[in-house]
Amino acid sequence: MKIIAIYLFKAFLKFIYFFLKLIPTNNKKIVFISRQSDEINLDFKMIQEEIQRRNKDIKMVFLCKRMKKGLLNQALYLFTILRQMQALATSKVAIIDSYIVPVCILKHKKSLFVLQIWHSIGKIKKSGYQTLDTSSGRSSKIAKLMCMHKNYDKIIAGGEAFDEFYEKGFNVGKDKLLHYGLPRIDYLLNNEQKLK
Repeated sequence: MKIIAIYLFKAFLKFIYFFLKLIPTNNKKIVFISRQSDEINLDFKMIQEEIQRRNKDIKMVFLCKRMKKGLLNQALYLFTILRQMQALATSKVAIIDSYIVPVCILKHKKSLFVLQIWHSIGKIKKSGYQTLDTSSGRSSKIAKLMCMHKNYDKIIAGGEAFDEFYEKGFNVGKDKLLHYGLPRIDYLLNNEQKLK
């Protein structure tokens, strides 16, 4: 029954997205999407500040919403997904920090660039594809149906030492990784004395 529900859910989203993609892309629009928090996180804020410093013409949209537990909350989250889809259909760049349903399961315009920054400074614990069919992970069947960690153009990695974990966790090649680290590293280094 769950499998059928996923197929129907995906078909519904794909149908809606077909029409949303008819809306022209705003080449000066970036959407930030997170389900880690209901507020804009430090990494997103720092990226926003740097973009504004370099180009004040860029429009930035933030869609930060946690999916709460419970059937009703999950049903209500559909409205969040629809807002994410509209933003993805009209943006030039999407910056995400976690698995985002519409990013992964939908076929996007070729003009959309998706940057996965992830939500941790490094990646040493097993996650994603490394944990499929384990007690702490997802079912490989569900992961495949939900296109887990697909459609990323680039992924920010903490450094070469973490590559193996990013490659295995996201099921990607080294060519997808950028060794920049998260913006919050700059914050930690620049505020070391204050934070102590």
